[in-house]
Amino acid sequence: MLPQYLFEYPNMHSDFPFYIKEKQHTDVPMHRHDFIELLFVLEGEGTEWINGHAHTMKSGTVVLLLPYQFHSIQADPKYPLKMIICNFDMTLIFAGREAELGLFQLVFNDEGLSPYVQSQGTDLELIKASFQNMLTEYNDNKMWKQLLIQANILEALTRFDRLRRQSTHVEKPVSKIKKTDRWEIIRYVYDHYLQPLSLVSLGHEFKLNPVQVSEMIKERLGIGFAQFIQELRVRHACSLLKTTDLPVFDVAIESGFGSFQTFFRIFKKMKGTTPGSYRSLR
Repeated sequence: MLPQYLFEYPNMHSDFPFYIKEKQHTDVPMHRHDFIELLFVLEGEGTEWINGHAHTMKSGTVVLLLPYQFHSIQADPKYPLKMIICNFDMTLIFAGREAELGLFQLVFNDEGLSPYVQSQGTDLELIKASFQNMLTEYNDNKMWKQLLIQANILEALTRFDRLRRQSTHVEKPVSKIKKTDRWEIIRYVYDHYLQPLSLVSLGHEFKLNPVQVSEMIKERLGIGFAQFIQELRVRHACSLLKTTDLPVFDVAIESGFGSFQTFFRIFKKMKGTTPGSYRSLR
């Protein structure tokens, strides 16, 4: 069966697309979101599966879930998981300067970094404080609440990324990206990569020449439009292959490929194996 897709969350259509809640969980069925989810475990114990890989959840666990990642949670019945969960749109971390400074790498991550990390000691207290500050500001109606929430999102994401780079011994500094006022094109592709997209349709959407769109994507990401959208679709296909029994043909269509032959060729080129073998290995 195909996992559930969640397309909406409270406030997503407002001028500040952010939602946060404190919730106690037992079991959460397999699903994915069309938005970013950042969560912090306050207490309890359990197991989470992200794209077929299991990890332990306990006090101090931080998880960053991106739109192409499927996940499910099973808590220990004796120790239910109590978590603070944030849902937000990519605009909150792709707002110009933040994107230039490298936060786009939290999404376009090609370094094999983990989507979760276990914080402890001072790191745990600092990250926990960021989440609790966001929750407090969200539930209050004070002046500048949105600025403080965004500042705490950025702090939580930064500390999360530092910890996972340390735990996987990735010490490469985050590279800076050239100044741009067109991150909305990148975000638009990310939001719509499962739909038919082309440089021509993007040009119509943003009132630009297709050549300009191509050059801007190449300048921002270092890869062309075709490779960019193919990578997003293959990531989505990998998630489906690892977490569902959906036939490979249906995986191709569900991942935005117009034909099975194209999907098979591109998947094998990028992953070095066929979709069927990839599923069997996992």
